[in-house]
Amino acid sequence: MQATASKGWRGRTPFIGRARERSLITGELSRESVLLTITGPSGIGKTRLAKQIGVELLDAYQEDGGVWFCSLADCRTAAEVESGIARTLGIPQKSDADLASAISSRGRMLLILDNLDSAALQVGELLDDWLDSCPHLQLLTTSITPISVEGAIRIELGPLATSDAVALYLERAHRASADTLVAESDRPAVEELVRRLDGIPLAIELAAARVRVLPPKALLSRFGERFELLRSDAPGNTSTPSL
Repeated sequence: MQATASKGWRGRTPFIGRARERSLITGELSRESVLLTITGPSGIGKTRLAKQIGVELLDAYQEDGGVWFCSLADCRTAAEVESGIARTLGIPQKSDADLASAISSRGRMLLILDNLDSAALQVGELLDDWLDSCPHLQLLTTSITPISVEGAIRIELGPLATSDAVALYLERAHRASADTLVAESDRPAVEELVRRLDGIPLAIELAAARVRVLPPKALLSRFGERFELLRSDAPGNTSTPSL
């Protein structure tokens, strides 16, 4: 999506935590760094962080080429990545050089390439060529595997800080069951719970979604079954929070 059309970027739940990483990434982009790659394990929040950065920087790119978010989870090759980016930008599929020229003509642009996991080892040459050909292009990528491009700046996401993890659990628990009160006396249990969940946002959100039937102390007492307990009860439901 372009900077002037942020529909779908702003999540329906507030973004919590990652203040250090947000400051680091926005600072690097303001200094015209050309390629930043967010890495980390599944569920750690790479996509959600990249989208948040895009939202925060919409105005900064408004007068130029804009901020664009490309979901590339289904891409396996550099050619598929290129086609996916061309579709997102609304550029008819052309040769590599023509596509690079079309991108360059749009001026300063932030291109967020999300979920490059399956193509991370194949896109290095393509991105290298684009960065050489497009002097005002900046790239922010997310991938479990780092992108191998000269000069890339890597930001590896680790567990949420305990205070942020607790805040995430409480906020999502409230949304899951507004009439289920997590009392202040339950805070030690919440802190222990998020610690046992390794501070992983996806795991914390799944736990919070079950607060009505499994409040923190009850979930802790049955923690050995945690992955079974956090599964959805709905047959065929494989949806997970957007992280």
